[in-house]
Amino acid sequence: MVKYSPSAYDVIVIGHGAAGLSAALAAAEAAPGARIAVVERSSNAASGGNTRWSPCYMRMQSPRVLAPGFEDDIQAASGGRADPAYFRRLAAEAPSTIAWLEGHRIAFHTPVYYISVGPPRIQPAGGGAAVVRELLRAGRAAGVEFIYACSAERLARGENGAIAGVEVTAANGDARTMAARAVVLACGGFEGNGAMLRKHFGPGGESLRQISPGTAFNTGAGIRMAIDAGARASGDWNGMHAEPVDPRSANAQA
Repeated sequence: MVKYSPSAYDVIVIGHGAAGLSAALAAAEAAPGARIAVVERSSNAASGGNTRWSPCYMRMQSPRVLAPGFEDDIQAASGGRADPAYFRRLAAEAPSTIAWLEGHRIAFHTPVYYISVGPPRIQPAGGGAAVVRELLRAGRAAGVEFIYACSAERLARGENGAIAGVEVTAANGDARTMAARAVVLACGGFEGNGAMLRKHFGPGGESLRQISPGTAFNTGAGIRMAIDAGARASGDWNGMHAEPVDPRSANAQA
């Protein structure tokens, strides 16, 4: 059992992409002086998950206006299975989220071109790499600690059974428990886990080519940890985001 101590963190965030960096920075802004850490399985140089390699197109007409028909298109694409409350809130909070990012030196513009015909889009100038760079800078300035080359293994429990931290393993094999009052799992999907790809997509799934170097670090660890702790899976696990890639290319596909 994990017991809190003066050295315990207030919040530990697992994952160093846009979601994890945003969660850590937002927590630091909401509670100045709180002890917050981001735990990332990759090295500092390789961190950023898929975000670092993404152009980060966002379906908005401008930084203040969502592209028309967003919720209707989501329902059409999902065959009516998408959670309307989830996407309604996503739509409602998109402008304020972009404004928050702009407040951290991330500028947005309308891309010169987009590969398919569709509603208008915006993107951060500099793509996802700019998002990672600026949120990391702001997080450090706000006192967030960043721990690299450290893999989260499982959620730790306190005396009452509540989540009380996370068990981690460093690159040298040293294992320890990091106590925390809250843990945020923001460590992506299972694109980098061949066994899970095969399980959910069928034979051959394990040979799918990864779209970016950051994808390799998405091993499904957060999903496994959550389910092991009693979380309930939801959503459609039988589909994926994919893009055409020239098999002759050795470059990352942004």
